[in-house]
Amino acid sequence: MVPPGDFIPLAEKHGLIAEIGLYVLKKATTDTARQIANGLWPEDFQLHVNLSARQLVHDDFIDRLEDILMASG
Repeated sequence: MVPPGDFIPLAEKHGLIAEIGLYVLKKATTDTARQIANGLWPEDFQLHVNLSARQLVHDDFIDRLEDILMASG
């Protein structure tokens, strides 16, 4: 296990934080949708995901976020 305080600065330094963040969003939304569909979590379950400020400044962030949300349902 590597704590976030160790890998996040490295990911940001090497330009990987946006891709890692998108992976986390895809995984979190897909897993959440599956748990809700299987009746394991309530329909009004709220998902919270931390984002890097570097993700938010990418020109295509909103488009990619919308794609992820649409794909996961």
